[in-house]
Amino acid sequence: MASAGAYSDAQMEGHINSKTVAPDVEISEKAADGKTVKTANLAYEEWFAGDKQILGFLFASVSKEVFVQIATSQTAAQAWRWEAGSPPRATHDP
Repeated sequence: MASAGAYSDAQMEGHINSKTVAPDVEISEKAADGKTVKTANLAYEEWFAGDKQILGFLFASVSKEVFVQIATSQTAAQAWRWEAGSPPRATHDP
């Protein structure tokens, strides 16, 4: 498989085979006053950006016939499962 931008083949594989699981969208942190607050998880933002990059690469790499089948995929893993012959299923993929 050709490389998609800054992602190595190993990083891409983790996204398409679901071994690289999406981190939580938000994380809980203690504020200075001791209260717990939810903040954006930067690890999720990085995962999300990479997954969208790989999903775009997959979309651009398939025939029109295959694209029609995978176009509704929300993650690279969903598109890959569909292309491999099994329709996307509900998973932890956001």
